[in-house]
Amino acid sequence: MNSLTFAIKFFTRLPWPREAKWEAKAAAGALGVLPLVGLLLGVWLAGGSYLITGFLGKNWAPILQAALLIFWEWIMGGSLFLDGFADTCDGVFSGTPPERALEIMHDSRIGSMGAIGLNLMFILKLGLMVQLLESASWPLWKFLIVYACWSKWLVSLAVFWLKAAKNHGLASFFQQERNPASWWAGTFMMAVSSVLLLPVRFWMVALPFSGLTVFGTGLWLQRRLGGQTGDTYGFLSQIAELSFLLAAVIGLS
Repeated sequence: MNSLTFAIKFFTRLPWPREAKWEAKAAAGALGVLPLVGLLLGVWLAGGSYLITGFLGKNWAPILQAALLIFWEWIMGGSLFLDGFADTCDGVFSGTPPERALEIMHDSRIGSMGAIGLNLMFILKLGLMVQLLESASWPLWKFLIVYACWSKWLVSLAVFWLKAAKNHGLASFFQQERNPASWWAGTFMMAVSSVLLLPVRFWMVALPFSGLTVFGTGLWLQRRLGGQTGDTYGFLSQIAELSFLLAAVIGLS
């Protein structure tokens, strides 16, 4: 139970009555329940999509509906991964050696590359959401549940299989006590939700596309920085979401 509490408290803003213990065992177990946390966020998103499209759909433009849906996602998803995305943009696109890039990423202040990266990411996400709202041939609420579960599972994939850049810090903390059984249980949960909620033509093609995109990006970051950090996990989470949305636009439209 502490692993689930840890995952909910650390990765989301979902209300939860218990407090998490900051320990390596809980962090390792959190990787296995991240898809479950994603499902909870997905239910929140599905409810938001029903509210926004059901009550406002006839009168509000799709771009406004998409913006509200992204805001709805942020309410419970929080800014942890967004902060990591911006810091990673600042570091990896700085044109400096790995050691200096890691120093830049450690700086809590956002730089020009981080600001540009966030803006471009939001613009692309908004455009993809608009396209889905206008032309998706599959119930949007089903897609959004898998979207949230899938993106969280891909973060656990990166944490579990890609090495940390430093012997200290967030990435190494999550890797101190790896639990293969827990991770595979989370993988099974993600796979079942995908099979039940999405059409075969989508998860047979789009999920591998998104997964390979994220894993390939993770390997590139590993070569660039020497390994992963807490910030790069945030970067990979956004790549997971964007690649999944792109696949949905292609496969569900």
